[in-house]
Amino acid sequence: MTRRQLIIPVTFSGTHATGNTGDLGEVASFARLVIAVNVTVVTSLTSLNIFLNMQDPVSLAYVRCKTRAMGINANGSFTEGDFSLGDFATITSATAVPYTEIRGLSASDAFTSRIRVEWVVVGTSPTFSLSVTGDTEEGA
Repeated sequence: MTRRQLIIPVTFSGTHATGNTGDLGEVASFARLVIAVNVTVVTSLTSLNIFLNMQDPVSLAYVRCKTRAMGINANGSFTEGDFSLGDFATITSATAVPYTEIRGLSASDAFTSRIRVEWVVVGTSPTFSLSVTGDTEEGA
């Protein structure tokens, strides 16, 4: 098996209400996909929602998809994931930072060949410092 790591640093403030990482490459052959989101700065009365998008191979439209909960570290307070399907937690000005959440998909979960990470910010004068790291393992 071959491992690949994708590191996507993202920092935004003020006018960036919505965005995405762009395509993270061809993932159809992957045995697993792990996405880690790390938030180090949260200011103002804002909220940050993060989604994994998969591309429909027919229409080429992106669709928000569920991932498996693997774990959270909120400023040293740990929560183990139960591998249930869901979304990344909503980050607000009340969230303890630094905040890291890890979610993933395995070979037993269906996923399309193209993915990206999307974020949606709501609030006035939002500032977040966010990084997204992907770790993959290609199948045999």
